[in-house]
Amino acid sequence: MPLVSIVTVCRNAASTLEASLESVAGQRGRAIEHILIDGASSDGTLEILERWRPRLAVVVSEPDQGIADAFNKGIARASGAYVMFVNADDRLGPGQVARAAATLERTGADGVFGDLVCEDLAGRPAHRLQGDAAYAGRIDRGFPAINHPTLLVRRGLFDEIGGFDPTLRIAMDYDWCLRAHRAGARFVHDPCLVGHYRLGGASDRRWIQAAAELRDISMRHGLPGRIAWPLFAGRVAKAGTQRLLSRVLPPAWHASLRRRVNTSHQKVPTHHGS
Repeated sequence: MPLVSIVTVCRNAASTLEASLESVAGQRGRAIEHILIDGASSDGTLEILERWRPRLAVVVSEPDQGIADAFNKGIARASGAYVMFVNADDRLGPGQVARAAATLERTGADGVFGDLVCEDLAGRPAHRLQGDAAYAGRIDRGFPAINHPTLLVRRGLFDEIGGFDPTLRIAMDYDWCLRAHRAGARFVHDPCLVGHYRLGGASDRRWIQAAAELRDISMRHGLPGRIAWPLFAGRVAKAGTQRLLSRVLPPAWHASLRRRVNTSHQKVPTHHGS
């Protein structure tokens, strides 16, 4: 069976990293190499990595230029036929890798993605973000739910279109998926793939910047400004309304709000710097 390369990038991720590592180590049915790219952590992350080093294929800890740069370092070291990213605030579901690889091989697609269980900072499930099987009709205007933490892709796709754009601080996964789409890549949604991630990542904390990067990326790839700017304004208005209401409504309403309002971008690693 083809080798699966799993890349984890992190920085100061001691509070969540071990759960992520355990979720990868618990996968069965596929050969996996686990690659750790750390951005020179100073909070105890390195001590965790030292304990796990015998079970990791690659461990790198050095300063980097941000999340995209760290992703690219992992890709450069990946030797598997398939690649996916499971970061310090992500967890794999049981059997997720084997299921994803089997779906990729059965469908002949270039990538496969699933649904995402979003958790609050205490690790409690908040809502489930369903993957968008019809993403191709919307990807030129914004980032549909391809759910990057669940995405398994063929390694050759990186050779064809390149890695992540290091000039982007938040929405580099949208840019990469849009480039892949424009190059003719086909992704499929498998609802039986269920990953987990913690809310509060960079796209949550810097939601206006995330929306601005989505706007700029879509314009870079040909969306007219007369369309991109109103879409940007709408995302900011929706996300701002959600955050305002979440402060005054009971917690039980929060998950319902998050299900209804697309805050403009899928998640990126919570614990990586910059």
